[in-house]
Amino acid sequence: KAATPAAAKKLTKDIFMVDDWHKQKTAVMFELVHQKFANNPDLAALLLKTGSSVLVEKAPWDGFWGNGKDGKGKNVLGHILMTIRASL
Repeated sequence: KAATPAAAKKLTKDIFMVDDWHKQKTAVMFELVHQKFANNPDLAALLLKTGSSVLVEKAPWDGFWGNGKDGKGKNVLGHILMTIRASL
């Protein structure tokens, strides 16, 4: 029902909190993104079309999932996408 991911997070913050979420979030994201591409051949084809390009989540507000404000973020989502692409 939320219009944005941030709004969804705010709605669930008081309902769903995992004490060690910071330790689990990468594995959870990997599984969700993997399922997204495994169950949608059209999306998988688009991902495969990126070839061997380095994929970057251009998110200046997020230095974990994206490249961060200075472009030196961890880009975890980009790495997840590249790993999934290799497995396809």
